[in-house]
Amino acid sequence: MRAFAILVAAGLGLGLPVPGYAQSYSGAEQIAGGDLAAAEREIAEQRRVFPNDPDLLINLAHVYSRTDRLAEARRLYRVVLDRPDEDLVLVDGRSAPAHALASEGLRRIATQVVATR
Repeated sequence: MRAFAILVAAGLGLGLPVPGYAQSYSGAEQIAGGDLAAAEREIAEQRRVFPNDPDLLINLAHVYSRTDRLAEARRLYRVVLDRPDEDLVLVDGRSAPAHALASEGLRRIATQVVATR
């Protein structure tokens, strides 16, 4: 598990996880730039090495929710919630539990579903 997560201010309101290197390998930069297809490719590649990394799962769930794959997004958020919680560091220096991010993602999906009815 990678414990060097930093979150960018995008997406879920709390942020999207990003490894603490100059180059992001979690798809967050692509998500922030609006290139969801590139984000999904980057995340898929990283998940081969880190299949249950919460930052990757949360970012992929976010991509899925933004591309109307809500069932897949829910599933990934639940995977995060089913695993032990990890604190992730936000860009502004705050930390947020992965469970809080996943829960917020699920709430946003529920709101998205209600809004489309």
